[in-house]
Formats: sequence, structure tokens, C-alpha cells
Amino acid sequence: MIARVGAATPGARFVVAGGVPANARAERRWRARFEALAVAARVELAGWLAPEALEARYDAATVALVPSRYETFGLAALEAMARGVPVVATDAGALPELVVHGVSGLVAPVGDAGALAAAVGRLLADRALAARLGAAGHGVAIARHGWTEVAAAHAELLAAVAERG
Repeated sequence: MIARVGAATPGARFVVAGGVPANARAERRWRARFEALAVAARVELAGWLAPEALEARYDAATVALVPSRYETFGLAALEAMARGVPVVATDAGALPELVVHGVSGLVAPVGDAGALAAAVGRLLADRALAARLGAAGHGVAIARHGWTEVAAAHAELLAAVAERG
């Protein structure tokens, strides 16, 4: 995926946030893979980030790529959307409920690196589309998953449970 996007977009840089550096063996494997693909100089394995550092990364991002094969919710996509970053995600699990293709982001089939690369390339080439999807994604994130909405949904659920005794 990174190699495909990198080939299509020579200036692109990639930040992989998460637990890879916490696992030295996995980090070596990923670094070797990036070396073999000739993209290692353009990939940063950021590891786990404090909330403020993660927010800063989202704020600096042009596109957030969520290439999940399995996904129960899509927290990384939601975090990016909440920061107004346009999202490209797979159709794994619950992601298409959050990232609606052409409405709040772009969605590609699981395992289709070419489609993911094309979607990222499309957003990099069409800044107006990226801005529109980023703004729409932000709206979805706040309207459906903001603290006020989440608290209200929890209160409703707790009231229903209390009613049952």
C-alpha cells in the first residue's frame, strides 16, 4: 500500500502510529519491508503517542489511511474525522457505517491495495474533494460521536436498564 501510494505520489510521507515500535521484532520486519520497497526514508514508525501528540499528527495530516482487514468500530477513522482529516478506509467491519464512501470519506474493498492507493491519490490530487470530505467527516464525528451525544445515548441506555430492574 505505502509503495503504491509512494510511487504515485513521490513527495508523500507516511506516519504509522501505534504499537509497532513496542514490538522490536515486528519493527525490524516492517523496516526491512519498507527498505525492500524503497520507501523506508519516507516512513516514520511513530509508536504509541500521547493524546496531544496524536492530535498534532492528525492536524498535520493531509489524508488518514485506515487499511484495516478487521475492524469492530474504527476509532482511528473517527479520531481523524473529528479533526477534519479526510479518511480513506476499507470496508472492514463497522468502518462503512462511519466512513460513507463519497460522503464522509472514501472506502475501498479490504485487501485491495490498488483501490486504497487510488483513493489516497484522488484526495491528494483533488484538494476541494479532500476538504469537502474532511468537513463532512468532522460533522459526522461530532453529530454522532461527540461527548454530548455519547453521554445522552449512555443515559438513555442506563435508564432503560434501570426500568427493567
